Amino acid sequence: MCFKYAERTLRGILYQKKNMPLAFDKKHKMREKLIGWVYCQDDKYLWCYDEVISALSRVEIESMQTQCMVSPMQLLNDGCFEIGKLIKWKNKIIILPREISKKWIFYDIGSGKVDYGAVCTDSHRLADAILFENVLVIFSVFVKDPILVVDLMERKVVKRIDFGLLPQKGMHIMDVTVDQGDIRFLIRNSSFCGRLNSKGIHLTQIRVKAPFACADFFDGTGWAVTCKGDLLYHFDSDGTILDCYKINLGIEFKRIVFEGGRIFLLSAYEGMIKIFDIENGYEINVCAQQESNFANLPELFKQVDYWGYMKKDSDIWFLPLKYPLQIVNIDTLMCRQEMLQYSEEFSENEYWEYCRYARKMKRFIYSEKLPNESLERYVELIKGNKTSIDRKSKSSSGKKIWDKFK
Repeated sequence: MCFKYAERTLRGILYQKKNMPLAFDKKHKMREKLIGWVYCQDDKYLWCYDEVISALSRVEIESMQTQCMVSPMQLLNDGCFEIGKLIKWKNKIIILPREISKKWIFYDIGSGKVDYGAVCTDSHRLADAILFENVLVIFSVFVKDPILVVDLMERKVVKRIDFGLLPQKGMHIMDVTVDQGDIRFLIRNSSFCGRLNSKGIHLTQIRVKAPFACADFFDGTGWAVTCKGDLLYHFDSDGTILDCYKINLGIEFKRIVFEGGRIFLLSAYEGMIKIFDIENGYEINVCAQQESNFANLPELFKQVDYWGYMKKDSDIWFLPLKYPLQIVNIDTLMCRQEMLQYSEEFSENEYWEYCRYARKMKRFIYSEKLPNESLERYVELIKGNKTSIDRKSKSSSGKKIWDKFK
């Protein structure tokens, strides 16, 4: 079911506690959290799109100081608010929209100038994009759509590559990465993996019965977990199974990362990170039941709990989405949690102004699929906030909402 254009007070959603007023107390300065959506990095900075305030922010990797660089007034002026990817190219950050036919945003790091350009006419949903010098290779979500090769100097599509596969229901592109000079990727809800290089595209069907949910690729081989989350496969570039491990954790995984001879498994819910030790064949709980970045907020981010990861020395950083930054030492497996926050001055003066502007420009949609059309989480969302719903709605779901408040 869908409740369109549900107005909600962001301040109330993020900070409402029992018996606590919604109004912001200026006597007690607060540092607002960065709620990241997509990331990219260079040698010194971690760049991030903040989903709540619709702004481009920058985190200094050494000090973790967070600064807003591009306001929502600049990013949302063309109605392009659904961001799909950040790319660091030369001295620019390219902000790719999820609908790639919309205008792309180019931020010049040196001058701070923002400019816009129509690059693609194809109305595809972005899955991922890989940069090779001045060429950007774009993967759409659906297998029926071709891979696009974009010349960034000319800002135009120069090549289209078809998968050559008749897609089945539920198939879509996931886990795109570069390994040994090739672009490797998984076709989720299938047993197909792909490899793209200068010779063209090559699809390999892994010899398994169950479809895959997520995969990672390293040193010419692949690792993948089945949709049920019970089996971990290791296979070569020809699709031959090298090893199969029973993990049986009873958890749905949305992302896996191979690093340091171990598999990091990122759960779909509750921010849990587990490790499967390949050599010894056992599981380790690393970061479990972490405190959410925001309270009383439903599953607005349905992809993953963590957007991606980066390496710094002997640490692996799991970048925050719904949960704070988790830093795991690869050698000791010790985990620590860090909060990415804006300065007090920005939090007090600009943050909520940006929130209000973003709310005006966006239209919010909440959807929920639970047994018996339960509305518990939606009720939590609107309870205590100034939400306008037509009580005379003929829909059964609307009646259920009002019944909850009686």
